[in-house]
Amino acid sequence: DNATVTSFTTDIPSKDNEGLCFDRESNRLLIACKEKTGKGDLSKDNRYIFGFDLSSKKLTGEPVFTFDADRLKEYAKAHNIELPLKNAKKGLAVEPDLKFHASGIAIHPLTNKLFLLSADDFMLFIFDKSGTVGQMIRLNRALLPQPEGITFLENGDMLISTEGAGRGPSGLIRFNYQAE
Repeated sequence: DNATVTSFTTDIPSKDNEGLCFDRESNRLLIACKEKTGKGDLSKDNRYIFGFDLSSKKLTGEPVFTFDADRLKEYAKAHNIELPLKNAKKGLAVEPDLKFHASGIAIHPLTNKLFLLSADDFMLFIFDKSGTVGQMIRLNRALLPQPEGITFLENGDMLISTEGAGRGPSGLIRFNYQAE
């Protein structure tokens, strides 16, 4: 009843931003664009994560991370990671399809790696702090019918939420942390 709300304009050039997490190391929020931007100097073929500085209360300008879906497809091919298939139901030439629409992001508290969910692809991506992909993991559709949220407990355990949305029940799944 006594909450105070303060709004800040970010001017992120994407209208669909779904991922949000706190970057403790840089005292900023990371905001992931789900869709392409296609405006200004930003490529419509890339996906971006922007930073919102919590001291200045302003967007940090250039994207903090830029991801090229074609490079991620190349990584998947080189590491024998099965991607969703495009045209599989249309009778056309089947090819790997990676939408890479960020639905959730989080920074692991112990490894400082960036975890990104793509619900459309049923994939979990793990990047180092420079934005280099380290792992791509196919998610179990039966367990996570629509993976939309991710966070970590202080001990490193990962929580992924699933909306369900007609594909199954909504829920929260805990994955216990195991050091590499």
